[in-house]
Amino acid sequence: MKALGLAVSENAEALLKAGEPGWYANDGRECFQPETGKLEAIAEVPGHARVADFRRANGVVRSNPGASVVDLGDGIGCIELHSLKDAIGGDVLALISAVLNPASDAVRDFAGFVIGGDRGNFSVGANLMQLLLVAQEGEWEELAAVINGFQQMTAAIKFCPRPVWWLRLA
Repeated sequence: MKALGLAVSENAEALLKAGEPGWYANDGRECFQPETGKLEAIAEVPGHARVADFRRANGVVRSNPGASVVDLGDGIGCIELHSLKDAIGGDVLALISAVLNPASDAVRDFAGFVIGGDRGNFSVGANLMQLLLVAQEGEWEELAAVINGFQQMTAAIKFCPRPVWWLRLA
């Protein structure tokens, strides 16, 4: 922003002065506080689970750039979205459709699934920028394939032989 001649907020200036590369550190367990100029632990709320904690403790079962399957324990798998604002694009469609397929290893290994994550707001929905670019290029077959992929994903959720919940864990 400085290179463009734009104003930088006092809080961002404090972050830069402290030499921190970002607002959060230690896998989201600490947050930079402009008032103190230091990273401070984020208070854990009793009864609230974080996918990051399960990912650290139990690992990732399957992953692609758009989503991961994290073992929450007790036979429950979490499909965590990674895209900007958890937009649903091709990677998310592919992972959810594959994981919730009745013949998949995940369906064999888990008793149920949660689709969610740690972010404050759940998914904004379909990746409209991806759809817009495809439409602008006149790639109608590709657009039809994306729409079909979305329909396949929603069918996989509906017909999965295990319970599937959409929710935000934090």
